[in-house]
Amino acid sequence: MDQIEELEKIKTAWEAIVKAFRAKLERAKDEHGTQIFSKDGNALNAASATEINLLLNEGMKYRTYSTVERNSSTTHDVPLDLLSIDLSYLYISGDFTFRSYRAAGLLMRYSFPNMSITFKGSIFADGIDMDQTNVNGNINFDSVTICKKGIFTDIEFRCPITFRNSQFEPEAEFKKTRFVRDVEFANAIFEDDADFSNTLFDNSSNFNNAKFRRRATFAQAIFNEVNFSSASFSDELNYSNAEFKTKTKFSGTIFTKPPLFHKAQVHPDTSFHKAVFKSFLTEEDWRAYRTLKLIMGSFRAAEEEGRFFTYEQRTSCNLILKDNWFSITGNLSNLYDIISEYGENIVRPLVTLLLISLYFTACYYVTGGIVQANEKAVSWLTKIPPAVGFSIQNIFNPLGMFNKRAFLMVTSPMVATLSIIQSILTLSTVALLLLAIRRRFHKGNGQ
Repeated sequence: MDQIEELEKIKTAWEAIVKAFRAKLERAKDEHGTQIFSKDGNALNAASATEINLLLNEGMKYRTYSTVERNSSTTHDVPLDLLSIDLSYLYISGDFTFRSYRAAGLLMRYSFPNMSITFKGSIFADGIDMDQTNVNGNINFDSVTICKKGIFTDIEFRCPITFRNSQFEPEAEFKKTRFVRDVEFANAIFEDDADFSNTLFDNSSNFNNAKFRRRATFAQAIFNEVNFSSASFSDELNYSNAEFKTKTKFSGTIFTKPPLFHKAQVHPDTSFHKAVFKSFLTEEDWRAYRTLKLIMGSFRAAEEEGRFFTYEQRTSCNLILKDNWFSITGNLSNLYDIISEYGENIVRPLVTLLLISLYFTACYYVTGGIVQANEKAVSWLTKIPPAVGFSIQNIFNPLGMFNKRAFLMVTSPMVATLSIIQSILTLSTVALLLLAIRRRFHKGNGQ
């Protein structure tokens, strides 16, 4: 029998098995009715893990086929698209495990059928256990809900796999797993801890908009291109000793606690654009920001190095003020942060300068005591209210009232005192502005 005939025979037999399985589910649905719905509102058929295990065991019988040519037999693998099955929108009860598919000749390893399977929208009521399994087929876990346990440890996924839009209610364990092809976790929700330690991502991995409600660890994981953009981490996030081989994106990512990158190998093409960092309170936060600052500094990534320098100093300031609220160092550091984010923000000093001017203009207006002193004053300065003109004079000519050539002078001691205070604040703010400009355009040029 030639290959085409043999494959057609296998296809017909497999389709009959799948048809019988679906018919059984429909009969059960008609007898008991459907009371369970998926997250997207689709009605779910009830199925036991035992029934599905039996079905997949049937699929194992068709993994290979033989042909005879010139009195010799040759074994071939069945194409993935031939043995496909749609197990979407099922409510699967019982312990769903793939351990019954033992791979011949491999000690304590298991093999998942060489077929294409979709579990889209299904609920695994009693969880999944895929510990120590070689997965050769395509599996689609799109929009599934995994309850009670989610064990995917020490697995080798040899084909693309997706967990897009899925929800992991128990702890999700992916440690020591290898994803040979692309893997999708976009929009996935991890309600409990997520453990990806020692995991290998040989190809691209996508965690875009994923939500980690508890701790997440990728310690000692190895990534190729990875995308964590718009993901949110609500607890500790650990990348210690991880390796990022190529492009890494944290754009728009929300970090409730700063990620730990201690001894991690980070690729220069790493972006934290518009990422949000929320915690600046503990010594661990301070160490995390210091590590990120050093990593970005090693790449001459001026803007992001400066950003993590700011977070490091802000955390240090909070630790100082936590021990002593009246600390001069702590309060000066806090003021420096408020005005210019430790020299990293150019806009804030400009806004501060404007607010200072408006405040003192109002004070001069209320107190009065300002007169025109120089007949050679520029014409526009004599046409605006004295309080406004005097405030502008103090910006461009601090302490100018002590100069005999000043355009405007004061007759009130109170106004003179206010003018001195404004001049000092203006000079300080301008100094911070110049420092911020210098830091922005000077850092990263090899200095």
